[in-house]
Amino acid sequence: MLANLATPALAMIDASILGHLSNPAFLAALSISTGLFAYILWGFNCISLSCSTFTATANAQQDFHLVCNRLYQYSFISVCTAIILFIAIQIGLDPLLNLIQVSNNLKTFVSTYLKIMSFGIVPLLFIQAAIAWFTGIKRPKIALYVLIISSTINAILDVYFVFVLNMNIDGVALASVIAQFITACFVLIFILFSIKNNASNYSLDPTIWIKNKQVFDFGGTLLLRSGILLSVFLIFNLKGASINETTAASNALLLTIVVLISSVLDASASSAQVQIANHPKQQSSILISTFVLMCCFVFAFLVLILSIGKLYLGFMSNQTMILEQAYQYLPWIGLLCLTSCTSYWLDGVFLGWQKSSWMRNSVLIAALCGFFPWTFGFNLTNHQLWFCLNLFMFYRSLVMWIYFLQEKNRLKNKVFES
Repeated sequence: MLANLATPALAMIDASILGHLSNPAFLAALSISTGLFAYILWGFNCISLSCSTFTATANAQQDFHLVCNRLYQYSFISVCTAIILFIAIQIGLDPLLNLIQVSNNLKTFVSTYLKIMSFGIVPLLFIQAAIAWFTGIKRPKIALYVLIISSTINAILDVYFVFVLNMNIDGVALASVIAQFITACFVLIFILFSIKNNASNYSLDPTIWIKNKQVFDFGGTLLLRSGILLSVFLIFNLKGASINETTAASNALLLTIVVLISSVLDASASSAQVQIANHPKQQSSILISTFVLMCCFVFAFLVLILSIGKLYLGFMSNQTMILEQAYQYLPWIGLLCLTSCTSYWLDGVFLGWQKSSWMRNSVLIAALCGFFPWTFGFNLTNHQLWFCLNLFMFYRSLVMWIYFLQEKNRLKNKVFES
């Protein structure tokens, strides 16, 4: 779980630094930028999800040869994907921004941020694949070390570039890129030590691409699912920005809490995924323990939001107009904990079962029924936007729960028949 906290920590550091600058446009631009960057890049988290799933399966079978080749396979895919994305961003970003209905000031900041961040895509995707591999072989402590290194370097450079060199959103982006390259070097060292300790069990197999068509089918399904999910958050950010810059900035602060919640709940999902893949005969106890873990996280977040939510927002920004709006929408975050919690847990369960199509279908149905019909063609208030986001998460959880119950009944009938 601590490893998962490093990613939202980076978002909090960036938002808190820009939130204390005089111009709210910086924070608003960060919200749009991170939304677009997520849509462009984080949609490919299907690579890391697929890597951790198939690595855990190979590790459970004690097939160390295949475990090594999973790293080789997914590292190569990550680097090639990153190079293509870098070229696409440099060429197609400005035409894409012309389609967005926000101020020219915001477009300039967004373009600056994303073009700088694109230089760090190669190490970032490589780091994601490596962390997924370490998770798959049940070495999460290495993932924790890697992410602590990245967070620490990024925080130090953020402060130096913004407050010493008087940079703004460009300094935040540059700090992230430098941190990613340095972290990638540490990741290579960790990988070399891991392979060196088991050198007799590892060798590269060039034919792995032909033998594992299932990997690409699984990853392709997750890619579509991630694309739909990120489209929802991208539209949410753009709709908020179309209201005004203060609304976009307040949403940016609130979304740091959403990212934190998502990352912590993903910890229960990752636990379920790896344990189910490694211990398929102990599924009942694993499902119960990870579900209880998820419920504890949700209860803790609800208590924290009610008790210190406003205090946290005040720490993130000192701009009165932004904080007044953020306070109004804070209750929606608490509701989001309840509407989304089941979907995060079931993500891990379905990954362990290798049922990526259920994840895709649930997101697609939720988007078509609970979000897209209400956000297209309507001038929504920010309260209505947060309601639509909660409705989307509720539908997603509901559909996934139906799939889960059907599978449990099928397994129960199978045991009864045997």
